[in-house]
Amino acid sequence: MTNPSDSQDLPQLTLTRILNAPPSVCFEAWTNAERMARWIAPDGFTVPECRSDARPGGEFYLVMRGPDGIDYPSTGHWGEMDKPNRLTWFSAIPGPDGSNLMEDTTTATFEAIEGNKTRLVVHTQVTMMKDLGEEFARGMEEGWGQSLNHLEAEVQRS
Repeated sequence: MTNPSDSQDLPQLTLTRILNAPPSVCFEAWTNAERMARWIAPDGFTVPECRSDARPGGEFYLVMRGPDGIDYPSTGHWGEMDKPNRLTWFSAIPGPDGSNLMEDTTTATFEAIEGNKTRLVVHTQVTMMKDLGEEFARGMEEGWGQSLNHLEAEVQRS
């Protein structure tokens, strides 16, 4: 198990995307459970359950279902919500026994740029991982990248 206090040694990831929608639309796609369910999972996964109490301290819960039919729940709570500029949240992936396999802190910033577009920057810092959580962390870049591709399609629906 990795020591949670050694976060500088734990995986982190920063991704930047230009989205063809204003920050308010991008922010809403990130906090509205119905919209989140359409984009938040990697290729081949579905989200059969998604709840979001979109306010500072509000909880969220989602289940990603893999192509093999296995469900991967994720729990968390929202931190800062500076609509439509910035979001922070804390999330965890629980294991079968209820203890967390991985925990992370994520920040998303939404910057208005010319042409009614948004520069999105997502930064995730893993703060704890153990057992299968290490495998989840290794897939973070690919998973987030694919999810952000789906987000691009989602915000263009607005």
